[in-house]
Amino acid sequence: MVKFLISCIVILTSCFCSLGASAFLLEGRVEKRLSIPHIFHNGKMYPMYSKNYNIQVDLNELKSGDFMAGTGEFNKDKTALYVESINSVGLVDLLGIWHTSKWDVFEFLDFSRLNLYVSKVQLFNQEPSLFGFQTVRYSVSPGFSPNNWSILLVDPMGIQIGSLKISDGRHLEISILDQATGKVIQKLNLLKLDNSFEF
Repeated sequence: MVKFLISCIVILTSCFCSLGASAFLLEGRVEKRLSIPHIFHNGKMYPMYSKNYNIQVDLNELKSGDFMAGTGEFNKDKTALYVESINSVGLVDLLGIWHTSKWDVFEFLDFSRLNLYVSKVQLFNQEPSLFGFQTVRYSVSPGFSPNNWSILLVDPMGIQIGSLKISDGRHLEISILDQATGKVIQKLNLLKLDNSFEF
């Protein structure tokens, strides 16, 4: 955890140091208006664009209710924001309760915390009995392809990196990567539960 905090401090310091004269830190909830992502900044809603193609693709993937943190600057007449980098995002579609076929449960509480439950499924009635529990910190950032996001998971045992993809708001695929080689070492396919599910 200490190493992770030090890494965060280094990242934040480098962000501040690399900001241009007109660039500033930018974060807030996203709202889509006529398919254009907007963000609330200094008491006003501004449309967001980017001169970088890949960043523009990531902006287009965001939905109303999502969260974005990055850097940006105003256009000349200060009617829009040009995003220079996206450091992290919060995906509203990710929030809620997901389960694997073995009934391991991922409960995404907010944009930075999730609860993990390990289950035992009763052989005859297939009712899940949740007995393991762990709270994990996580962070999501743009991935290498559209609708594919990178995820960083932090727990007392260490740090794991991976990718995630949400399909039709109901299916979630998480791939855990080997930090040395970048190869997939574990793949999880999860289905979202409705709001009536209770622990």
